[in-house]
Amino acid sequence: HPRTWALPGVCVSAAGLRLAETPYASTLAEYRIRSADGTTTRRLDQNSAEEWVDLGTYTFDAGSAGAVELYDVTGETLSQGRVLFFDAVRWVPVGEDEADIELVSVTYGDGSANITVAAGEVLPVHFTVRNRGTLAVDGQGPQASLRSDGSFDPANGYVYDEGECFLGAEGQDYPVYPKETGRIRVTLGSTNRNMPCTGGIGGYPWRWGIDGPLQPGQSRTVTGYIRFRVPGEVTLKAGLIQEYVRYFAEDVATKTITVVPERITPVVSVYDTEARPLAYVYKLANIPDNLLARTRNPLSITRGEYVGSFFWNGKFTNWGAGGPLGQNDGFLIEQTRLFRAPVDGTYTFRTTSDDGSWLWINGREVVVNSGLHAVRSASGTIDLKAGIHTLSFKYFDRTGNASAGYDMQLPNETDFRPVRDMLEDTPRVGRIFRAPPEILLAADDQGGSGIARWRYSFDYEAWTETTGSVLNLGKFVSGSYNLSYQAIDNAGNASPVETLSFSINQELPVERSYLPRVSRIVSAPVARLEPYPIP
Repeated sequence: HPRTWALPGVCVSAAGLRLAETPYASTLAEYRIRSADGTTTRRLDQNSAEEWVDLGTYTFDAGSAGAVELYDVTGETLSQGRVLFFDAVRWVPVGEDEADIELVSVTYGDGSANITVAAGEVLPVHFTVRNRGTLAVDGQGPQASLRSDGSFDPANGYVYDEGECFLGAEGQDYPVYPKETGRIRVTLGSTNRNMPCTGGIGGYPWRWGIDGPLQPGQSRTVTGYIRFRVPGEVTLKAGLIQEYVRYFAEDVATKTITVVPERITPVVSVYDTEARPLAYVYKLANIPDNLLARTRNPLSITRGEYVGSFFWNGKFTNWGAGGPLGQNDGFLIEQTRLFRAPVDGTYTFRTTSDDGSWLWINGREVVVNSGLHAVRSASGTIDLKAGIHTLSFKYFDRTGNASAGYDMQLPNETDFRPVRDMLEDTPRVGRIFRAPPEILLAADDQGGSGIARWRYSFDYEAWTETTGSVLNLGKFVSGSYNLSYQAIDNAGNASPVETLSFSINQELPVERSYLPRVSRIVSAPVARLEPYPIP
């Protein structure tokens, strides 16, 4: 009982079969191709992961004699429960001149023998292709972003998430880049990790176009990126495909890389000489714009070179085309602080930024204002008990104007107000406290593995370790102190050693100057609140 697909006309054609996806199909399906050269028999396993399977290239005469036939006698026993699928045949005309391209080389990362990438970070993969044929070829999406002059920018190649597929997947909202017949793409897959995909992918869920037309004799290096999330070893394989036509390279440049846990060091609370909160400033690492634009994961926004720190209480600041410490474009701000919640209740926190920002309370992500965008605000709520809590903030600027800030709204209030630092609760002059302060320091891993422990020392003598995300040193008697401290997260990443020098002098004289009281008449009394009540 054959099924026949006839081909009219005279041509040289490559016959391809579209297979249904099933784990119990025949492994010995018999196809007979009737061409000008006679009848050719091919047996195929219909359980192929490929959406289309190549039956070969044949010459067909005019008329209806040319055909592909599928026979239902496979020789498999009924007890095997095999199913034979009659699906579809694609005829692809082949001219005298056809595409002929070569995958010259594949380089992972910096090309070193042992490649290690941290969870959340991106791995660049560089594919060099050469057109050795007589026809120009072209690619399709995704391709690198365009520069202002219209040329492609390899440094801004498309970034795939580890669980992303070029065809999309059920329950995911990633962009989709369907196959376009005859278009050229470089491909990447894994031999030991499976990615959910909608449709046949041939073992290659990650594919990139070749960044525009490639003329005969021309070579080009295409860079794609993968953001890995799960620690462990990943074995990668590369390929080169003309969609729906043929592979020019399959399962080449096999490489095993190691994905390690995130390696972003914790952000600790740190103070200037006046005991005011500081924020860290870094250069922004080299990250493709398309990832900056769409990722919500703060671990993907990685640090470059450390720049310095500056006093900041979170108040909204518009730097215009500049930034703190002389920065202009491509910088990162991180800060962790302690604050006191005056009452039990639901608190609302808000970030306002251009570009992306995040805010955590007690290690929990409360506000996500990610992406590349103009000035905009985002907020989130959290229930807090009265007492001391940790706030951590992260912000990046890519290009253009830069601005950032965060504030809070207390329970049953309508206005937002600045976040008052915990050290402001104790009377002091700079770092000289007039009453024994309660010294607490905070650390946050900003979406990482979490804070495991602290190390601290006075005057660089014996170091003491303690667990928890907050270092509570209690109250001190009068005297001078030089404290050094460091936080370590659950992945073993350690923050830089920071210092806090302070004194306690309960006899410190305080001089006050009094000015004459001035009265004025207003149309209505106006009540003005302090930033928030000090317990």
